[in-house]
Amino acid sequence: MNFVCQRDLLSEVVNIVSKAASVKSTITALEGIKAQVEDGKIKLSAYDFNIAISAVCPANTIEPGTIIFPAKLFGDIIRKLPAGDDVYIESDDSYQIKISCKGSVFNIMGVSPQDFPKIPSVDEKNYVDLTISAFKRLLKHTIYAASQSDIKPILTGILFEINDKESYISAVGLDQYRLSLKRESFEYKCGDFQKFIVPAKTLNELLKILPEESENNIRICVTEKNVMFCFDNFVMISRTLEGEFLNYKSVIPAQHKFKVKIKTKDLRSMLDRAALITSSAVKSPIKCEFDFDTVKISTASNLGKFTDVISVPNFNEKMTIGFNNRFMLEALNACDQDEIAIRINTELTPIILEPVQGEDFLAMVLPMRLNLDLK
Repeated sequence: MNFVCQRDLLSEVVNIVSKAASVKSTITALEGIKAQVEDGKIKLSAYDFNIAISAVCPANTIEPGTIIFPAKLFGDIIRKLPAGDDVYIESDDSYQIKISCKGSVFNIMGVSPQDFPKIPSVDEKNYVDLTISAFKRLLKHTIYAASQSDIKPILTGILFEINDKESYISAVGLDQYRLSLKRESFEYKCGDFQKFIVPAKTLNELLKILPEESENNIRICVTEKNVMFCFDNFVMISRTLEGEFLNYKSVIPAQHKFKVKIKTKDLRSMLDRAALITSSAVKSPIKCEFDFDTVKISTASNLGKFTDVISVPNFNEKMTIGFNNRFMLEALNACDQDEIAIRINTELTPIILEPVQGEDFLAMVLPMRLNLDLK
């Protein structure tokens, strides 16, 4: 194998693909990146039996071939080489690898490609296309609410549902304390599938490698046991979660006693300040008092006490409710609207955050009982 590649481009691709390589494994090949060089390109792949990431990078092919690079060492070497220059890489039949760039030369050992496990194949019979920006909004609005506990493994994933009639895709994340739902329009759908569940851990990794700003499409291909995400020159494959997701619609309150509009930034700032006093160790709740044209929050812990008040014009109700500060903050941080509507029924029923107009997202947080110091 012998090829030449632009260092900056190779470094970017290796950095992304290596996220699917095992940090430590009894199978050495899982700690590596498989490189296939042919026809003016190099295809890089990594697979740890949970997720697989592949990418294609242009290269000047001198001699085709396949080898496994040690992912961490290879990535560190490419990253440290001079930016903007070409990298010359070659290997022999004993898997000795020579990496050259300007005056720098590295000689390292590779691994036989025969040891690399077979990556699951996912055809494109069933798929949905939407913009990368829309898909990122789906993830940012819901990943935080996925369960961190393995007691109910199905809830460690995000449920995706397709509405063919109205051409939108929904994402839902929930645990035993909160729920988040987000809807986005899709560009095109092929096949008769209606829903699938993807591990939140996979989606977190995917979110890290998606472009910051892009109106290009991402294609999501779904099979019975796997899902494939295709965007730009990258492909990520993950297993899907099998089982029945919770009937989340049944836990969202249909009625509410009152609804208040509030500036997202104002409420977020209040809770950020309260976070300096709240203590996760003793689960200090936030006391929230809706009192006609004001909202007052307060909290107390072994660190001290905190109160803050903001105005809410055109509101004529009174109620007190408690909630977990972190849960509410995470819901607000996922919100990209200047103003939100909060609806509440009683002090013991869930708090709902939603758009002032429309139904493109919903967040639900269960209330907490207030201790004596805060009543």
